Amino acid sequence: MFEMLFAGPAIWFAVPALVGTGIFFIKCSLMVLGVADFDIGADAPDLGDLPPDAGPTDAASNGVFEFLSVQTLSAFAMGGGWSGLVALRTFDLGVPIALVAGVLGGMGVAWMLMKGMKVILKLQASGNIDIHSAVDREGDVTVGIPGRRMGRGAVRVIIEERQREYPAVTDAPEGVKTGQRVLITSINDDRTLTVAVL
Repeated sequence: MFEMLFAGPAIWFAVPALVGTGIFFIKCSLMVLGVADFDIGADAPDLGDLPPDAGPTDAASNGVFEFLSVQTLSAFAMGGGWSGLVALRTFDLGVPIALVAGVLGGMGVAWMLMKGMKVILKLQASGNIDIHSAVDREGDVTVGIPGRRMGRGAVRVIIEERQREYPAVTDAPEGVKTGQRVLITSINDDRTLTVAVL
């Protein structure tokens, strides 16, 4: 196994393949765990901070694809390394053809990753809902709200057929209990809802 990977010209494909695969899976694992901005030299934006009509182009201009460039390069190294190694060792095609296979394989994997991430960004961006759309809608209190704006509770509201939960305050002296229906009257500067009991 060691000779198959590292003997002769195979090392020029095996090293990028192993390094690219390692980085790719570490990055994927960290993304799944929610750690998206580790040691990358770019601030990955929170898609929830984008305007409600933002698309993938807006996300890219906010640095998302700068963050993904490490992922894309690792995908290229992974795809290119393994493609070249298979061409060299399995099909015994020689180094020049293995190099061509490696470049094509790397480009293919990187392209698939970019396409996949564009689709994901588009789905996430389309899922952003403007909090101001909640005004004049009814909702259910999920966490009791103290009266006279003395604290925050939470309200669940349906906007554009999607269920959202937002922090909320009320001017009602007695507050609002969990489970009560409320009317959302305004949005505050701190992105909390002001609600009134129905």
